[in-house]
Amino acid sequence: MQCAVFPLVAKMGCVDSRVKTPEGELDLRSKEEGLGWTGVQARRAVETLALVSRKGRVNVKAWSDAVAALKLKTQDERHPGVLEDYYAFFKEGQEDYSTKLLQLLALLLCWERGNTKARLLFELYDQNYGLTLSREAVEEMLRDLLHVAIQLQANLVAVEEAKEYLKWLSAWQSRFLADTLMQIMGENAVISREAFEQQLSKEPLRQCLTAGSLRLAVYTSLKASQQTS
Repeated sequence: MQCAVFPLVAKMGCVDSRVKTPEGELDLRSKEEGLGWTGVQARRAVETLALVSRKGRVNVKAWSDAVAALKLKTQDERHPGVLEDYYAFFKEGQEDYSTKLLQLLALLLCWERGNTKARLLFELYDQNYGLTLSREAVEEMLRDLLHVAIQLQANLVAVEEAKEYLKWLSAWQSRFLADTLMQIMGENAVISREAFEQQLSKEPLRQCLTAGSLRLAVYTSLKASQQTS
């Protein structure tokens, strides 16, 4: 893969201390902040969505109720239809929204204390309450997180630089997923909730719990590969 060229700016945050942040990432973070999720506690957002969900889906009325309760922004008077179109990609079918995709968005954008995000994420995929996840379930989880953080968030940006940035991340994410899965699971077929929380509550895996940090981790992996190729 040839080297992608992105303008680089000042360092930000934990992951950012190891790599300067591309302008495309900064543009996307600005758009994400405007959605309103960053001011909401992750547990509250996940539980609110669970309460209005029916069989894994949130209908239009229930979504409106959740938006009001969480004080989210789903309309932009300066750019009519943009946010409505963005959230349409979280739908399953024509009308209902995917509860899981919305909850993953909440986990990636909302704030939370301690290792609570890791536990909430585990619980979303521990459907049988067995307190363990299979390797396949963790792989599905990582794939879903990357889908929300990269593919679905691409619908927020209009700047060509940000689009190009996300295109490169999308092309590299399968390699990143395989490496991250190995970091979490090793050679093990299953992982307990306790072990999962411990793994994702410390660096570098903690970066998987925030959209910007997750994307920057993919970018860092890509840049490291380019430097050694």
